[in-house]
Formats: sequence, C-alpha cells, structure tokens
Amino acid sequence: MGTDSLYYIMDYSGHYYRTNQAEQLVAAAGEQEATVFTLAQANRHIGVGKKASFYCMVPIEEQTESINPTSMASQMIFEGNAQQIHDVLAQLEQKVDNRSNNEKRERVDIEVDGTKMQIKAEPVTERIATELTDETDYGGIIYADVQSPDEAIADIDKYEYLPFTENLLDRVWESLRKIGDLVADGESISQALRNYLDARKKINKYRLRLQDAPMFPVLADKGHVIKLFTLSDKISKFYEEFFLILRYCFLPDKSIFVCTGFNFCTVNKNGLA
Repeated sequence: MGTDSLYYIMDYSGHYYRTNQAEQLVAAAGEQEATVFTLAQANRHIGVGKKASFYCMVPIEEQTESINPTSMASQMIFEGNAQQIHDVLAQLEQKVDNRSNNEKRERVDIEVDGTKMQIKAEPVTERIATELTDETDYGGIIYADVQSPDEAIADIDKYEYLPFTENLLDRVWESLRKIGDLVADGESISQALRNYLDARKKINKYRLRLQDAPMFPVLADKGHVIKLFTLSDKISKFYEEFFLILRYCFLPDKSIFVCTGFNFCTVNKNGLA
C-alpha cells in the first residue's frame, strides 16, 4: 500500500465507516457517506490490538470513466460481442428495475467486461413504461393544470386520466375506411398501422429498456424494433399530410392525435399526453 493512496475503513461484514464530530468511527449508510482516509489517518483510527482486528483498510480504486448505453451497445457490436446483449439486458433488469428506491432519480452503474456503463434511472419515464403502457394501452390524456408533463405523470392519481385503449382503435379503423377513397394511401396506411401494432406488441417486453437504454432492445430484437420505427415514420408522415381530416375522426373532444415511436399520445388544451 503506497503512502499516497486513499482508503475507506470497513469491517469484515462489509460495512463502511465515517468519523463523527468527535473524530470517532461510526457506521456509514454506505460508500457514498464513508470518510476517505490517508494511510496515516486510517492507521490512527484503527489503532492496534483487539480494535484493529475488527476493521480493515480498503484502498479506493481509481474511478474509471463510465459511458452511456448507446456507446456501450455500439462498442459491443464493433468488438464482436453481440452475444452479450441479452446478458446486459438481464443485468439491467436486476440492477435498475430492482433497485432499492425506484421513486428516486439516480444514476446506476453497470460493468461490462471492465467498462462501466451508466444508466440514468428516471422515475417519470419508468412510470409511463410500467403504468401507462402495455400491449393494449397506448397512452392517453391526463387532464391536469400543471407546468410540465412530468408533474402530471408524477401525480397522475390526483387527476382525471383518459387512457387510449385498444377498443378506441375501432373508431380509427372506421375513420381510415371512410377516408380510404379520398386519399391514395388510405388502404395501405390501414395495413401499416396493423403491422405497427403487431410489431409493438412483440417488443412490449422491452418497454422499460426503450426509455433508458434503447440500443440494447434494438440489437436484441432488431427485426421487430426496426419494423416498428419504420412503420411509425410512415404513419406519422401520413397524419401530417392529412391532419385536418384525421384530427376530428379519432377523438371527439378535438384532441390532437400523435403517433410516436412507441406510444400513441394525445394533447389538448386541457390535458397533457
């Protein structure tokens, strides 16, 4: 151990320690709260004899720079490690989805072959993925007088929520049938929408990852994901071109209907998608 190194003081049960105002060792809540000691300081606090046998000095490893999920996924592909994609997805599920406090925004580090990947765990988008999205739920309207969508989603239980469920698609099909004779792409767009919904169902299991590490589900199930976004782009361009026709067909309260890559969203003057 070099004299320039820095250390944590731990016990053999794995607990970290910090110093209190009296410079005494007390248990810390975790590594982030632990005091950092020089070699001399650590030796002085641990002492000798029976007390020393209870503690150990743990050198602080040099912090390695972490990379984002997209860079990590790209690096794995370029290095020929595509077979590890599903292993990383399993690790993400364990460390991100099952973290101790999923109501707190935080950064979670995942290590892959010695490289750290940092995930930004965001409770608001996680709630959209888990509570407002499934195979037959495509988002909806939250009627809320708030400053941002985050506020509405975080306190959704306080507000009226109109979900866009699968049964509402009956009106969509009827609307598309009616305009099929008016526009050249009417019939093909109906089929594209059906294909889109089918592809969406097949990647629904990845909905949490699509909001925090999207490249991994893309690589794990690239056929369905690429199909989904290709169809989404085609449908969105159709809506943009014929927006005035479709706006009143889909929702009776003159809400705006928007097709995004994963969810259908609606926005009107009284609600936020």
